[in-house]
Amino acid sequence: MNKSPFRDSDDLMLFGLDSRVHSWRGFWPLALVYFGAIACAALLAPPVYWAVVAWADVSPNSLNAYLANKSFDDYFDRLRWVPVLIAFPWIFRFCGLFSWDALKVKWSLEGSLAWFRWFGMGVVLVAAIAVLQGLQTAVDPHESYRLFRVLGVVFKALVGGVLLGFLEEIIFRGLIFRIFYTAMAPFWATCLSALFFAYTHFKMPDAIWDATDQVVTWKSGFFVGLWTILGITQNFEPLPFLNLCLLGLVLNVLFMRTRSLMPCMGFHAGVVTVMLSYKKLFFIHEDSMRWLWGGGKMVDGLMTGMLLAMLLLMLSLFPKRDETSNS
Repeated sequence: MNKSPFRDSDDLMLFGLDSRVHSWRGFWPLALVYFGAIACAALLAPPVYWAVVAWADVSPNSLNAYLANKSFDDYFDRLRWVPVLIAFPWIFRFCGLFSWDALKVKWSLEGSLAWFRWFGMGVVLVAAIAVLQGLQTAVDPHESYRLFRVLGVVFKALVGGVLLGFLEEIIFRGLIFRIFYTAMAPFWATCLSALFFAYTHFKMPDAIWDATDQVVTWKSGFFVGLWTILGITQNFEPLPFLNLCLLGLVLNVLFMRTRSLMPCMGFHAGVVTVMLSYKKLFFIHEDSMRWLWGGGKMVDGLMTGMLLAMLLLMLSLFPKRDETSNS
């Protein structure tokens, strides 16, 4: 039976609510975790940075030399995930999502097949962009093609894609989208959570830290924290933001259509796997049409947005409610 995915449904609501009653109850723990993680990173980043630099001075080796050469804002960006990972079990339990069934993760044969189908869809989508780039712009391999090197790059990309797809879908579709869905109508929940998904992929621009004296003090963490929140306002890139927003919309609608995170995880994993492999294996030369075809990241070209918009239209107009609902 084909129905619009933008319909109210009790099975995606949190806190045992039905679709006739909306609640903003999930937003305060989400805000607490988001801004609390930034505050924790602001406090932790300076002493961790100083400790690594001191370690490199006292007992130099390849590891601490590598870490000591990292920019301070990189320390901040990594450390803010520590309180997030610690706090997420609490917020999932608070929202009643402390089981695979509640999260809509279907560990079954049908769920696994859905994962593989949509993984293939993600691979095909990004591979199509890569082929179009290769036909229209100059693309060269970073190094000579060696089978074991290529296989190693693809394997690492696959592992990274699977892990990132799993974690981001648990967080953004399994939790955050459903917080929005519980608070407002499905259409607005879909759009606003996609905007939030795009926003979180932008951090403080490197140029802001590079423009300072780069001397790390106790205030440095709060400086980076502020610009982590406001960084998207500096050197705003409309095409990457648009494409990330469209990707979020596709994943949101796919989740509403199937009522399962498995297709979302598969599609996300397929997209990331090809993007990471392509970026490592090939170099895309700059040209006047970069805005259309994009570069190695693939999110900086209009063609990516056009293909995602076509997929979004197909998912919205031709939903199949029962694809994984019983998986």
